[in-house]
Amino acid sequence: MKNYHIIKVKYLSATNYLPSRVRLTSERFVKNSIIISYDYQYNSALDIARAWLESHAYNVIGQGESQKIAGYLILGSDGNGFERLIK
Repeated sequence: MKNYHIIKVKYLSATNYLPSRVRLTSERFVKNSIIISYDYQYNSALDIARAWLESHAYNVIGQGESQKIAGYLILGSDGNGFERLIK
């Protein structure tokens, strides 16, 4: 059975001081997350996250939704380096 890396994607609304953003959080590595700018050329936070990951040579192999979290999930192939993206 294959092992996949799950990344949680969440939309962060604008505040008085910050614009809208998207948070990507690894479900494997404790406290590994990154916040990227919301790009209005895309339709959703999921599309933004996927495009950003792919532009950084991260191999996205699937996506989904969860009833337990407010956001989306992205599946990446195991061992393709999410932790290197947050440094």
